Amino acid sequence: MNERDSFTGLLNKAFFEKKVQERLQRKTDEGEKDVLLIIDIDNFKEINDTYGHVVGDQVIKEVANLLQNKTRHMDYVGRIGGDEFCVLMLDIPNMEVMELWIKNFIKSVQDITCDKVMPGEITVSVGAASSDGESTNLELFEKADKAMYEAKKKAKNTYGTYGKKK
Repeated sequence: MNERDSFTGLLNKAFFEKKVQERLQRKTDEGEKDVLLIIDIDNFKEINDTYGHVVGDQVIKEVANLLQNKTRHMDYVGRIGGDEFCVLMLDIPNMEVMELWIKNFIKSVQDITCDKVMPGEITVSVGAASSDGESTNLELFEKADKAMYEAKKKAKNTYGTYGKKK
């Protein structure tokens, strides 16, 4: 089974989901939690329509590279489709630590430039869900996905955490 997305080099969706499921089955420590992030590039269709698909492809690769550079070696980073990515951050002491990481990542994305795209034009919305007794990766993905869409509804270029109102 090919584990990598051939375009970005990140874990592919199927392998990422498998790793999340394995982690949920092994996780017994009640202290630190794993946190699943779903990351969506805002207005990606407009980037493609305005600058062309070659630039859109560059944007996807730049966000993928940034994710790889901003995560720890032990974390899982994947591409789940088109302009959506996911990260499973392992053993996070609390959501405040996670929120600081997310804010830093969102700010770093805004600094990306490629071809005609100016700093600040590329933004992301992030949904976060802490593992809390889920038995399947689907349950955790649904929570993170819901948090991401809530963030997009409020304002893009931001994040949401499942079960927490900002």
